[in-house]
Amino acid sequence: EPSLLYAYSYDALSKYLKKYDTYIVVNSRTFKWLSGSPDKPFIGFRRMLSANRTLERLVLGRNYYLFKLRRGVKPVVAEGPKLPVLTDKGLIDAPARMEYYEPFDARCYLTLNGSSTYRILRYPGNWVLVEVKVGRRKLPLPRDRDEFIYLSGFSPKDKVTLVWRANLLYNHTGYKESDFKDWVSFGSPTWSQIENLNLNVDLERYPVMILGVEGSRNAAFEEYLFLSDGRVVNVFGGRIKAPTSLAEIAVDFSPAPRGVKVSGIMFKSYSLDGKPYEFRIGYIIFARR
Repeated sequence: EPSLLYAYSYDALSKYLKKYDTYIVVNSRTFKWLSGSPDKPFIGFRRMLSANRTLERLVLGRNYYLFKLRRGVKPVVAEGPKLPVLTDKGLIDAPARMEYYEPFDARCYLTLNGSSTYRILRYPGNWVLVEVKVGRRKLPLPRDRDEFIYLSGFSPKDKVTLVWRANLLYNHTGYKESDFKDWVSFGSPTWSQIENLNLNVDLERYPVMILGVEGSRNAAFEEYLFLSDGRVVNVFGGRIKAPTSLAEIAVDFSPAPRGVKVSGIMFKSYSLDGKPYEFRIGYIIFARR
């Protein structure tokens, strides 16, 4: 059975440290709700155990786990890869910069100027574009952005900044989709269905599914994987409540049977109270370490 946890983020929780000591408790009830098996570690929990920069482990008991947020943690700032960018003047290698409290929740930045157009020919598969801006003005994300990115209409004096979200624990990716402009359920008081049945993902080679989702407070969803051997996997074993801001869920299907591939994905979203709701898929990545 797969197992999961919404991603822990020091950046999101550290605001409470201004007034309070802040703790995270994972108890047996939480384990049961998340994974159905208190004895099986899940990816999100393994992340918390490895978050030594930002979390202090106080208790690792049989029935519960207690962590305390560390105060005053500064983010790591590191050089990223050089990305090939085609400009008005030709091809350049533009250096990216990475910043993170923990490597599973990194931000990657690329700043460009001196051209009216930019074509970023490639970038790492575990990066998900979340923002493009000129100075402080945000621009709509380009529709095609998973393999290359094309931007135009600038003055050479404009400072263009691109920001990606990245999970640096999984650098090898076999499939990524973050252009879900049409993958939004909105306004229906009952349920909606979203699907992509044209996949060919090697689950044995890329057994970790990284999913970014968000929804309104009354939204819940289910996810199904269609496998090449004819099986249909209910990923979460039923409905789970959607996070109210974009959060990452990682699901590990290893060890996957040899030769089995994911041929399709389907989401069903629901209103918990019968009122209009919203559910959005931010990205899906199949990856491995």
